This record gives sequence, structure tokens and C-alpha cells, in this order.
Amino acid sequence: MRDMSMSNMRPKTTRPRVYLDYAATTPLDPRVAEVMHLYETDVFANPRSPHAFGMEARRVVEDARSRIATYVGVTADEVRFTHSGSDGNMRAIMGVLNALQDKGMLLSDMHCIVGSIEHSSVRSCAELLSRRGVSVSYAPVTTDGILDVDRTLALIKDTTVFISNMLVNNEIGTIQPIAQLAERLKDINKGRKNQIVLHTDASQAPLWLPVVLPNIGADMMTLDAHKMYGPKGIGALVIKHGTPYVGMCGTIHKIQKDEGGTPNVPAIVGFAKAFELCEQERDETVARITVLRDYSIEQLHARFPDARIHGSLTNRVANNISVSFPNIEAEFLVTQLSMHGIAASAKSACLSGGGEGSYVIAALDPERKNNVLRISFGKESVREDIEYVISVLVDVLA
Repeated sequence: MRDMSMSNMRPKTTRPRVYLDYAATTPLDPRVAEVMHLYETDVFANPRSPHAFGMEARRVVEDARSRIATYVGVTADEVRFTHSGSDGNMRAIMGVLNALQDKGMLLSDMHCIVGSIEHSSVRSCAELLSRRGVSVSYAPVTTDGILDVDRTLALIKDTTVFISNMLVNNEIGTIQPIAQLAERLKDINKGRKNQIVLHTDASQAPLWLPVVLPNIGADMMTLDAHKMYGPKGIGALVIKHGTPYVGMCGTIHKIQKDEGGTPNVPAIVGFAKAFELCEQERDETVARITVLRDYSIEQLHARFPDARIHGSLTNRVANNISVSFPNIEAEFLVTQLSMHGIAASAKSACLSGGGEGSYVIAALDPERKNNVLRISFGKESVREDIEYVISVLVDVLA
């Protein structure tokens, strides 16, 4: 009988396949997958169950929590597991506002500041709160895509209760001065009845930067496993002791570490393993990918004099290039590259499909907001990848 398996039905092609969209998601590291497998088949009980099987699973979850806590410099009870980075961002904002409402404050009495180039999950949450009466301001950035700390602090009011600004921007890769912002906030918070809570989304950071919360200085930090070769569907919200927080279902931080539902044991274990590998391999990965990124920028400038790199060339992570070409729609360019086997993006994957351009680039360089291509490297990327991409861009842009 003729073999009709899926592998034999796939069209044969010699076209290269080049994935350069690691800022959107990374593949699951085989070493992570291997560790996860045991907890999908053998240690499968619900960690909330009181029997011996459940207690075994609970020990596994708590061990993973402790390991992650060590990597970010906090205690285990300051780490709450979430469903993703976006989920963690929304829980951070709502958790603080929930706690303040429990103290008797009204939403209309609160003022929040979010970065103008924040992830869409933060912006959409801020927009929802604005419709419900919360006053919201957007922190400005420089033309290099770096938070303007002085102008951000100038936005603070007596009613300000929350500031959210990401550690690494997901579209342009710029590293934000969160430690500087946190240090300046210490003096402002002295004597305030309601302390201003500082949250940072660090989802894009762990592969490229240490994310030790005491060094960063924030009160809350969001992480996402699938940005660091871990599984999808698991993240963490790190909440420093003393930070006001009431969960979506009314759970206070000190009472219950995570929200309701069955903990995803394999994903939690995979998250911890992926983080461990980040810590072990970061220096080598950053050194190699920085060379590749700088070579790529040199080639783009040499081949396309009108190309423009967005974001600081010094305060950026190793794997990100945001480049625009005049009079070329980014969505068209992404499609053309895809036809040649190349995966890149026009903006954040969470905003794909919209035709309004990138609000991140609009904050830096409005005339190019529809023309920006994001190229993001991973551990598998090599020089041959960028040479192929450059050759395709030459043909497409011609």
C-alpha cells in the first residue's frame, strides 16, 4: 500500500527556511522538553489534591518556584505563576488597583502612568481602566526609544498609584532605565500615603540580561517562559514583599501564591529548566549574537543607504534589529520574505493583522511607522541566515 503519511505528503523544496522572529517566540529547547515529559506522564496529579500523588506534584511545583526565585533574587513566596507575560502584566495592574479599592479608594481617585511604547497588554489594560474612570498618562521616550525619566517623573500627581515600564522593548530591543527610575521614585514615595508601585515587564530580557529584581529596583516584574526557549502558556509575576496586591479572584498575595485553577506542572518545570539554561549560557549567547547583529546592521547600511535603524545602538539587547525602508509597506515586505522562506515581523506579534502601523515606531519616527521590519535572532541564528536575507531584500526592494 502507498504510504500516505504526512511526512510523505509534504512538498519537497530546496528553499532555505530562516526563522528570524525570536522576539515573538522561541522554540522549545529539547533539554526542556525532556524534563517536561516526566511530569506529563508520571507525576501528573493535581498539586492542589491532598493525597500523596498531589503532594508529590506540589513539591515539584514548589521546587521550580524556588529555583526561579533564586534566579531573580527573591524569596519563593514572591513568585506567582501566570498563564503568560500578557496575563502577568494585566494581573499586575489590576492586582494593585484591586488592593487600593479594598482600602476604599475609587478608580476615579487613581492615576497610572504607562510607557508610551509598552506591550499591547499593558496599553489595552490602561485603556480599559481609562474608560472606567482611572486617569492614565503615557510616559514619553527619546528618539532613541529610551524612557525619558525626568519627563516621566514630571507626570506624577498626588493621586498616582502605579507606573509600568518594560525592561526591554519587544519591537526595538531598547533597554530601559528602570533602575534609575526606581531610585528616583524612592524619594518621591517618602511620606506618601499611597506608595507608587513600579512594575516592569521583563519578558524579553532573560536570554540577554540578568533580571535580578533587587538590582532592577521595581516592585513587580513580569516574565514569560516562551521568550526563553521554555513552554508556551506559563509565565510569572514577581511581587516584592509589601506591595499591595489582590488577585483577580480576591486572593491576597500573602494567602495564596497563585490564582485558582490546576497548576500546569509540566510547564512550570519547563519554565524553571529554561531559566536555568538562560543563566548558564547567557554570556556565550550574547557574545555570539552581538557579533551577528552588528554584522547585520553593517550589511543593511552598506546595501541600503536609505535604511534606518530604530532604537539606540548602544542600549539594546543583542538579538534585535528594527529597520525601515522608505516607501515600502512593512506588511508587504514581511509577506515577500515569507515567500522566500524567511520569518520576520512588522511589529509585535500581539498586534499582527492591523493596518495602523506600529505605535512604538510612531513614538520615535512617525513617518516610518508603516515601514518597519523587525529582525530578531536566536541561539540557532548564523551568519549565513543574514546573508540570505540580505540577498532576498536586494531582489525584493529592487
